[in-house]
Amino acid sequence: MALLMFNDIGKLNINQNIDQSTIQNQHKNPYEEKLAYGIVLADSVKLDSMQNTAAKTVAKYGFVTITGENTKYYRVVVDNKNYRIAKNKLRYFDPAGLFESHSF
Repeated sequence: MALLMFNDIGKLNINQNIDQSTIQNQHKNPYEEKLAYGIVLADSVKLDSMQNTAAKTVAKYGFVTITGENTKYYRVVVDNKNYRIAKNKLRYFDPAGLFESHSF
């Protein structure tokens, strides 16, 4: 066995794992795409910008469009700019829940 290893006859070719690079480069907490709405119930909330623009403040009972969600934050759109806000600062509102369900 040792003779085969020294002469590279018994060498096994191990293919490189192609998926390794894609797994390593994944975002740890990606946003899941969705379309819903959020209502501000506090006096006001601050939206953190995701595009290096100034932060924005939304007043009480403000209505924002939620376009993405991960484990901690919602991604919201205001004036065609993306912001993020903690999930506990908005009341999630899904308009699809207002419709009756029917079976055919």
